[in-house]
Amino acid sequence: MIIWLNGPFGVGKTTLANILHKRIENSYLYDPELLGDFLQHQLPQTVCPEDFQDYSVWRQSTYKILFDLATKTDKDYYYSHDNL
Repeated sequence: MIIWLNGPFGVGKTTLANILHKRIENSYLYDPELLGDFLQHQLPQTVCPEDFQDYSVWRQSTYKILFDLATKTDKDYYYSHDNL
């Protein structure tokens, strides 16, 4: 199961994610903002826009990481989709 929290800055998404993570057994917390921060600090501004969400590599990587997590951590999904 993936729970995706979305919304404007400062409304408590990270706080809620941490609460859910503590309450849902065997859960995993993935924050794609950390990947965006990494890209902004490692790449020149001419490559990575000021808002990393506008950077196609961030969007593609976020999708691929979530897909990988879903297929490798959700055994029901993994075994029902022929090991995608």
